[in-house]
Amino acid sequence: MTLSPFFLLLALYSFANLVSLLFGINDGGMLIEGAFFELSGESLIYAFLLQHVFLLILWLIYRTFYTARDSLRFQLGAGYGFFILMLQLFFLAYNQIQGVNVAGVESHGGGALDYLFILLAPDVLFVMIGLGLKSGKWFGLNCLVFLASMMLRGWMGGVLVVMVLVVCRHTPIRISLRTLLRGSIALFIFAAMLPVLIEAKWAMRTGLSVSEFIEQMLAVGLDNYGEAVRYVMNRLQHVGHVALMLEHASQLHEAYLKDAFIPYWADGLPQMTVYKVLGLDYLRINTYLVNALLGYPDAYWNTNPGLAGWAALLQERAVMLFLYVIVLLGTVYAFLRHYADSRYVMMLACLSLIYLYHGWIGAYFNFCFYAVLLVFLCRLRLRPHSAERPTYSENRV
Repeated sequence: MTLSPFFLLLALYSFANLVSLLFGINDGGMLIEGAFFELSGESLIYAFLLQHVFLLILWLIYRTFYTARDSLRFQLGAGYGFFILMLQLFFLAYNQIQGVNVAGVESHGGGALDYLFILLAPDVLFVMIGLGLKSGKWFGLNCLVFLASMMLRGWMGGVLVVMVLVVCRHTPIRISLRTLLRGSIALFIFAAMLPVLIEAKWAMRTGLSVSEFIEQMLAVGLDNYGEAVRYVMNRLQHVGHVALMLEHASQLHEAYLKDAFIPYWADGLPQMTVYKVLGLDYLRINTYLVNALLGYPDAYWNTNPGLAGWAALLQERAVMLFLYVIVLLGTVYAFLRHYADSRYVMMLACLSLIYLYHGWIGAYFNFCFYAVLLVFLCRLRLRPHSAERPTYSENRV
């Protein structure tokens, strides 16, 4: 029996949304991005069901294209490890010196280096290159830099990405006593550090001093762990967001028809480039919802509408959204299965739950775009790489 990170994530998100659904029905509403919104039980139930329609679609596509056995193992040499390490270090230094790319804070970048990092996408390339690195040492070193970079920018989600990435690198993993022990230890360490990670996230976003942060850490008690668990569960769910969008579906649909925000298919780096070249406005629904629906007109942060939220506002046009998801994932998975290996299919499937399912469509599209581009260039031998064809062997960890 093997361990599937995709099914673990699917179960986690389903459970988080179920718990939030029950509490939302009981409380007559939900706390969404710091404000309480009254929501009907009917809206919450419809939102939950719509979410699971998309979970079913993501699962069916995953089951269609993922295979645990490969005749080909796509591996990248030390040169790639060095390249992505240098890129991440330069990106980290640039962000700290310029004070840009911090979550929830208005960015004042726009120089040549800023555009260079947008094009190279260090975070995305780390995941795609790190997954195929042959050297465990280069992989581990890059993971540490990635986590430091994410935390310094006020993002806690990097921890989840690295955890999934580590598991996908060793896919398929056979379930054993050793596997369960290692997994339990990792979860215990993560749980023990949870309040620290959350406080560090807000410290970076608010500019808290080191001394103030240490004082807060020294005051951590059992209550903080309870609050940390509730915070994480709230971040994993978006049933409340979808229910709120269902109740304002007509308003959002009208805004969509008036081009108040870009359509779902225009979210991504290549599409954004075209919009910018043509001089068109480029506002994502993630930010529009915060400004127009959640009541923060001057906010620079964004929220997660979910694929279900998009379907709610699109109404009869939602059919095209379903087709978009099926074609995008089917095409990318088929390409990666043929030219890379099952680890890349598994990683993109997991990212479809972390990003696409939650409505971060552009972020997920970028992962797909750079994964295909990386594998394509390597297979054309336009970059130095190492691709081996060992016989299949199951990883035991």
